[in-house]
Amino acid sequence: MQRKTNVSLFFITAVLLGFALWKGGPSLAGQGLISGLQQLLRVIPMVAAAFLAAGLMKRLITPKLINHWLGQKAGWRGLFIGWLAGSLIPGGPYVYYPIALSLVHSSIGMGPLMAFVLGKQLSSLERLLVEFPFLGPRLTMVRFALTWFFPLLLALLSSLIWPMAGELPDKEAS
Repeated sequence: MQRKTNVSLFFITAVLLGFALWKGGPSLAGQGLISGLQQLLRVIPMVAAAFLAAGLMKRLITPKLINHWLGQKAGWRGLFIGWLAGSLIPGGPYVYYPIALSLVHSSIGMGPLMAFVLGKQLSSLERLLVEFPFLGPRLTMVRFALTWFFPLLLALLSSLIWPMAGELPDKEAS
């Protein structure tokens, strides 16, 4: 799976590079590549820290502990803890996806895993702090009031449906 993803990404990059060369010549293609490299340099420290934190979590938090608090049989407690952790964790996808992967390797249940990821995406404290000045307090609070429960609801649904689908994805892939 990992190899297919890498090949696909390089193929898409090659197609975009070809399109940039066709549309604007070497100048546009060069500007695009430089912009991409600048973005890469900005996120490298964040990605490195996230993977180091995920690796430390993998060694410090035992599968037994994860199974007890966030396992498939943790019930509402696991869903709530996953949602709360996702809502409070700082950083973007470069930060929380490596941590989610570390949790997958630590026997987390599908429900708590979904609560973690969806909590980050829909009810993140960080998101509220950014939305507030841009969208104003009223729109921010209405959006939050309408979406805060979705991570828990969808996590519950996924924990009910997932046993029919089997194990968590590709534990061996990484």
